[in-house]
Amino acid sequence: FNKSLQEAAMILYGRLSYETGNTDEALRQLKTLLEVYPNSGHKDEAQTLLSGLTMKTGNYEEALDRLQGVRTKDNNYWSVYQKAAYGYGVQLYRKGEMKKAEEYFALSLQNPLNSEYERAAYFWRAEAAYQLHHYTDAINYAQNFISRMGNMAVIERLSPQSTIQHAYLTMGYSALETGNYIAAQDFFNQAQLARSGDKHTGNVALLLEADAVFLQKNYTKAISLYERIIAGGGTDVDYAKFQKAILLGLTNRQNEKISLLQSLTKVKPASLYAGNAQYEIALTHMEMEHYKDALAALKVITESESDKGIAP
Repeated sequence: FNKSLQEAAMILYGRLSYETGNTDEALRQLKTLLEVYPNSGHKDEAQTLLSGLTMKTGNYEEALDRLQGVRTKDNNYWSVYQKAAYGYGVQLYRKGEMKKAEEYFALSLQNPLNSEYERAAYFWRAEAAYQLHHYTDAINYAQNFISRMGNMAVIERLSPQSTIQHAYLTMGYSALETGNYIAAQDFFNQAQLARSGDKHTGNVALLLEADAVFLQKNYTKAISLYERIIAGGGTDVDYAKFQKAILLGLTNRQNEKISLLQSLTKVKPASLYAGNAQYEIALTHMEMEHYKDALAALKVITESESDKGIAP
């Protein structure tokens, strides 16, 4: 066989092996092609296919390295590049290399042919931006994730954490960090309404919405939200009770405040907020000029080894 015919047969064999999932044969044939014909007119395609095969092993960095010498950047090239840059970005994120991870998510979005990978890249770019304290960017990227088209079932298989509910949480946390409590409240509320959300994350979002409303000094609404958390049970009930008690004090309902705080000091097993509740009881009695009761409350703390260091 003449060389040009053999060269054409090798790239065709490698391509068909790649497309039918015969990885070992595809690797062998494509590597042989590049060794025997280093200046082949099919070099770019062979390198792109080899990059795709390398990517399937989870070695995204090497896959990207293989693409560096490719001159003809067709759709096949950009398809592999998008996925490899995304995959490497996720690996860097998990290693805690946020700045570098964010850069690779941006590279993945250069020419996004696959809408599911595009949305997932926006999700993780938002997460990286939040970790880098780039809160406005985090909100923008998360909003891009939410607004773009894509099959959410495919996206969640690709990246189970990439949900609309988690995106709204990230937006809410970012808004809190910038002091935009009204926006934070809305984002946390949207997280609760997300169809694909789970109950635990929804409860977290409810608690955060209550905190955002508290920070707006809308005490009546905040109390009602904390009451929903208390009624629902779960791990955040004691925190919600403590927050509600503080709000009762701010709305001049001191006796109700003391009663709720006392319930936290008596629960078994002991609440994590028992010590703080006891200290707050003492402060409230002092504000009401009930000095004897204040001393009694403080004595409980001074005689308890576990409550040392509660006072600010």
